[in-house]
Amino acid sequence: MHELAFGYGEIKTFLPSFLKLFHCLKEHRMLDEKYISKFVRYANYDLTDLANRVQCLSNEITNLEGQKRNSMNKVILWNAQLSDLGKAIDIRNQQLRRKGK
Repeated sequence: MHELAFGYGEIKTFLPSFLKLFHCLKEHRMLDEKYISKFVRYANYDLTDLANRVQCLSNEITNLEGQKRNSMNKVILWNAQLSDLGKAIDIRNQQLRRKGK
């Protein structure tokens, strides 16, 4: 009880945020020692750096999605061109067969 009272004295101004964190960890079944120590280790790492890293990765995902769309459009265009060439070859073969008769 003494530790709880001391802890409350330390976090009382942050209690709503602390409870949100607690409920989030509980909801995701992350209240055991393994997860909490991992969480503290990440929290000790500069959160600004982590936020920047997340933003960079999000930007990279957006760029890669754009590249993927461009590549898909090229493939569609090339398929259409290939189809047109196949039709042209068929027409030319028919013409050659008629001339050969």
